[in-house]
Amino acid sequence: VGGAHAAVGRRPMHALDERLASPEIFRDPYAVYAALRADEPVFRSEALGQWLVTDHDHVVELMHSPQLFSNFGWELARLQRLPPEVQARVPTLERLVRTPAITFSDPPEHTRLRRLVVKRFTPRTVTSSSDWIQALTSELLDSSRGGDTLDIVGELAYPLPLRVIAHLFGARDEDVEIYKQVSSTRVVWQGSPTPRVDIADRYEALLIEFKRYLTELFERLRAAPDGSLLSSLLAPDDAGEVLDDEEVIHTCVIFLSAGHETTTALIANAVLALANNPEQLQLLSDDRELVPRAVEEALRWASPIQRVLRVALEDCELGGKSISAGDVVVAVLAGANRDPAHFSDPDAFDIMREDGGHVALGHGIHYCVGAGLARLEAGIALNAILDRYTELRLPAGWEPSWVESISTRTLDALPVLVNGRAPSTSSRPSGEQAPEPGAAAEDTPGFEEHVRPLFRQEDVSAMRFLFDLSSYDDVRQHADAILGALEEGTMPCDGGWPAESVDTFRRWVAAGMAA
Repeated sequence: VGGAHAAVGRRPMHALDERLASPEIFRDPYAVYAALRADEPVFRSEALGQWLVTDHDHVVELMHSPQLFSNFGWELARLQRLPPEVQARVPTLERLVRTPAITFSDPPEHTRLRRLVVKRFTPRTVTSSSDWIQALTSELLDSSRGGDTLDIVGELAYPLPLRVIAHLFGARDEDVEIYKQVSSTRVVWQGSPTPRVDIADRYEALLIEFKRYLTELFERLRAAPDGSLLSSLLAPDDAGEVLDDEEVIHTCVIFLSAGHETTTALIANAVLALANNPEQLQLLSDDRELVPRAVEEALRWASPIQRVLRVALEDCELGGKSISAGDVVVAVLAGANRDPAHFSDPDAFDIMREDGGHVALGHGIHYCVGAGLARLEAGIALNAILDRYTELRLPAGWEPSWVESISTRTLDALPVLVNGRAPSTSSRPSGEQAPEPGAAAEDTPGFEEHVRPLFRQEDVSAMRFLFDLSSYDDVRQHADAILGALEEGTMPCDGGWPAESVDTFRRWVAAGMAA
């Protein structure tokens, strides 16, 4: 990829490239990205064979330019960096990465795929799972080893989203292991600085097994639909359109990885930040209505997905740099979310932060479809932890061990010293409850303060449209138009509003569409 740059790989390695290729990128990627942002915010890495974009403005520009930068092809380009004899023995992997999917496609194909998926993965799908997720969270904490130490990763953050996504797929308990193996292997495949032969071979074997499992599951669900997300993905929509089996398989792999590993990282990173910042933990303990803000700050401060990739469709410029057609260009979300030009004191974890607009869940037409589910799970997990424990401390001398991935920011383990274990019957609702169906928009707590003023902004197409949605009846009536606005990247959840406004609006829409 990027043949115009191939020859320069023989030059002495740039000092920044040395840092990108060193173990430092796993220990403290933010220091590396800060150096890149200060020196060359759009930087050509010969070590990685990619352009890295680390400042907020250019990351947003990159993600809002699908006409210049394709979301399809970068994973195939990664595969093609393997020796030819290795590529020849991973045909299932090759077919997967050649199949367009919701996060690996461009309009108009992306428009079709997203429409077919989003209509099935609605706010109602998310909110209807809330009680079950709360019960599962309590079950996992009840079954923890007990004592004074809780491994947040192993006992909660890892199994919770894995079982949630398997539940949404209608999987049986005995099926969870294959989901776990595919998810963790995909993270390593995508996250190693250069593609690894051993991981490609392992991923191929797992994909063969997973495809066989899914094909049998498809047959069972087509014969007896069970109302699960996967069952709905197999069915035609109202217009008779349907995803083919290869598209559903790729969608399942994406949902599994994104819905599992991302949320695992979000929950663990949030607890790590709170344990390292006792004053923030106290604020949250004193006022649970701050939980949504804590989740947003955790997303910004330790972006679970550190980077997303694009392929240049033509010769173009970004940040004053000339980029050749075929070059892989990386939007470094972790760098953008710590950009001091956009966030004050960006390295600090501050749940009262006023400067919103993080890009942890994407931006534009590829904004994360499962964002609401990730936020819901993280909020439930934090509330459950705060319900049970009066203190969270890291063991003396403990140092974090991070999964060796440049694509995700995930802890191997997070032992936390706890005390004040409450009875397991604790059942405080996680997060603020949605208003009763049929309530007016202004009845949503915080709506007038955080959302209504933003409708009065000029030159923002979504604002004028959303101002007309004054009741839940309107939300139901205009559901297709809302989905269309999401597709165009013009909805407030696209990152343009402060966190408190986004959260308030999301609760209103979720309650309305569930009515």
